[in-house]
Amino acid sequence: MEAFELPKTFDEFVDARKAGFLKVKEFKENGGKLAGCLCSYTPSELMDAAGVATVGLCGTSNETIADAEKVLPKNLCPLIKSTYGFAYSQKCPYTYFADMIIGETTCDGKKKMYELLNELKETYVLHLPQSQERAYANKIWCEELRLLKERLEEKFDVEITDEKLREAAAKGEKNAALQKRKEEMLGTIYHILEICLGCPPQEFDYTLKDAAGKPICTKKYTPKSFYEEYVGKDLKNSYVMLMNDPTRPYHKTYTIDLDRHSYDGVQWTYLNLPVDEIKQMAIASIKDSTMMYFSCDVGKMLNSKTGVLSLKNYDYESLFGTNFPMNKADRIRTFASASSHAMTLMAVDLDENDKPKKWMVENSW
Repeated sequence: MEAFELPKTFDEFVDARKAGFLKVKEFKENGGKLAGCLCSYTPSELMDAAGVATVGLCGTSNETIADAEKVLPKNLCPLIKSTYGFAYSQKCPYTYFADMIIGETTCDGKKKMYELLNELKETYVLHLPQSQERAYANKIWCEELRLLKERLEEKFDVEITDEKLREAAAKGEKNAALQKRKEEMLGTIYHILEICLGCPPQEFDYTLKDAAGKPICTKKYTPKSFYEEYVGKDLKNSYVMLMNDPTRPYHKTYTIDLDRHSYDGVQWTYLNLPVDEIKQMAIASIKDSTMMYFSCDVGKMLNSKTGVLSLKNYDYESLFGTNFPMNKADRIRTFASASSHAMTLMAVDLDENDKPKKWMVENSW
């Protein structure tokens, strides 16, 4: 039986992480083959037919972002930095013990991350067709699967036959069974959060105050009754997401993969519009007494002392004796800018032509 070493920092880990390392170490020492995957595009039937267990590696914690930023640019998305950080710091048992990692070309940031990740662990990249509507997309994807099949056979010294593939597909669980397992796993996660953060309140007292801060009334609520009295709307289905992304054609909808923030939510799906059209919708929303949630890049032009966010706050060009010619599309493509903070538009100051001069924002800081 082959023996596998634990990370040098193993003794510094908390008990739960140590248990994870020991469990995967036992799996490997018993002859198990393990591949870490970074997207649902990885063909599970192909992995099963090769006798390789798979585990998702997408980082969802900011714990290792500081480690990742020793190598990666700071303006990459947190998911990419978290994923790489767990590999770089050897804090993830699945990345540490994986025989190989399988990634996919869903974004440019991941592509660069895979190059660096490959220096730590063999990383195989599946090249996805850029559109399902192309007539040749199916052929491209079939070729990618064929190449992955050959690499798995070479890597693990196995033969993946049509019969093995059919058996693997037949063993695949139905959606209902997968959903049940998912709910069981989420129940475990909820239990862990409850231990660490405490049980969510069943009821609480809330005091309503006027604009001067004077108490008006105090009532006892449950989370649901508070929502019904003060919100009372279907937040999931009553709103649409608008975005200004000049790197993509306007007046079309797009979906961001792996970006869902609630148990029963959906992936971010947004309508891409010119910013002037979004401003008009924001004005209409405010006039209708409905505040508008928005997010933007607050990392460069915010004056935290005055609370003013403006492109005129700082004259970097005069200070450094150069110019900064990139437009918003260039900044997005190069990860020089990204949506980094969410706030609420409360009011707008309009000129005589109903054009916005400045906005009032409610912030969490």
